[in-house]
Amino acid sequence: MFAQMARDVETILRDREYPIRVLYGPQRFDVEGPQMQVRVERDRTTPDEYGAAPGPRSNDSRPIAQRSVSLVWSLYTRSSVVGATAREEEALIDQLVDALYVALYEWGKSARTLVSVGNARMMTAEERGVEAISTGEGYTMQVVIPRGIMSLNYRGEGRPTATPTEVGAGQIKVSLDGTNYEDV
Repeated sequence: MFAQMARDVETILRDREYPIRVLYGPQRFDVEGPQMQVRVERDRTTPDEYGAAPGPRSNDSRPIAQRSVSLVWSLYTRSSVVGATAREEEALIDQLVDALYVALYEWGKSARTLVSVGNARMMTAEERGVEAISTGEGYTMQVVIPRGIMSLNYRGEGRPTATPTEVGAGQIKVSLDGTNYEDV
């Protein structure tokens, strides 16, 4: 869901002619040259919050509860102006922050969910992973997305896994096709 959300937000920003990449998952960005990048990942320091599903339950296709998941959106910019000042770099990141906020609002409206933003601030040079004299700016914001919890059957998606009966005592299965075992 969140990787698709990142792609949708990138599309909204690109439709507004922002030269941007929005990627999901923990990655290190290489901010070389003029560009704008956004990294989205689950907030591993903030616990999810559980609560009642909004609205009355009229049938079995409605969520039985709600889980609010926190994401961290990290924004990185570097001005295309040679010798850009700190003020110009800050103006560029502020423009992207505002555009991202609008894109998140529009995504939430189309997904029919409330997107709340909190704990937003400029990044330090250390957080950006660059020297203090380097150009470019970074901004981080916490975004909370409520998700409905439904009573569903397992769909069997994902990678195949081994069952405990396929592995003998004292062995580690290192291949899903069952051909490679290592004795321990």
